[in-house]
Amino acid sequence: ARDIAKPQTFAILDLIKRSTGLPVKELAKAMKMSYMGVKQHCTELEKKGFLDTWRRPGEVGRPEKLYRLTEKAAACSGFFHVRSPSPDRW
Repeated sequence: ARDIAKPQTFAILDLIKRSTGLPVKELAKAMKMSYMGVKQHCTELEKKGFLDTWRRPGEVGRPEKLYRLTEKAAACSGFFHVRSPSPDRW
């Protein structure tokens, strides 16, 4: 749990657990933080095994990269609930 002791980290995990995955842009808007600030937190969480990514195809352009919780994040605390949607649902 010490790996995720920062308030911003808890906020990111909380927002993501309430969704099927979120892009950095939406996290930054919800947290009123810079895109790069949130991106750095997400990258750290991914390196530590609390987040993983998947790409959601859009109508045009490149697929959108979304972050979602891993099983490790769920095991860290009963507070988190992991949803593992199939990308095919989008």
